[in-house]
Parts: sequence; C-alpha cells; structure tokens
Amino acid sequence: MMILNTTFHLDDEIHAEALDYLKTVYIPGAIKSGKAAEARLRKVLGSGDEDGHSYSLQFSIADLDALKEWNAQTGRMLNAKLIERFSDKVIGFSTLLQEMEL
Repeated sequence: MMILNTTFHLDDEIHAEALDYLKTVYIPGAIKSGKAAEARLRKVLGSGDEDGHSYSLQFSIADLDALKEWNAQTGRMLNAKLIERFSDKVIGFSTLLQEMEL
C-alpha cells in the first residue's frame, strides 16, 4: 500500500473557498475514480510567519500501476480544474510514501 501525499498552500485571500473546494469537489472526485481511497486532510502547523495556510491531503493507493492510472485519468484533470479556478493562489507538491512494517 502506498500513500499519495499532496501538500497544498492556499493564499489567505481564497483560503475558505479553496478549502471548501478541496472538501466538496477535489476529494470526492479523487475517490470516485476507485483508485484513490481513505482520504485524510490535515492542516500543516508552522511557525505562523508565512502568509496563507497549508494542508496535507493523503490518499491510499494500491500500487504504482493504480497511481499511474489515477494520475492519467483523474489526477491531472482535478489539478487542472484547481488551477483554472484558483490560479497561482493555490500551489502544491506531491510525494509518494510507502507504508513500512514497524
């Protein structure tokens, strides 16, 4: 099992609207594909010196093939719509995490 983690930074100006968009449009759209599951959204706590708000959005993904399919069929479309709506007021970067046994 893998975790797709995307950290989004939302400008203060669009914070509430963009956070609502992530919850009501982006996350349901990602889950609907059937490749991403178990969405988790967490606020990133920082020093408070920066403008805006950051959030970590995580989905469980079965394997690299499922991730490639999700990205080709769903991820690119969701990200394009996010950029179309909020322009450079929302930025993000993704990392892929592999769960490890303790």
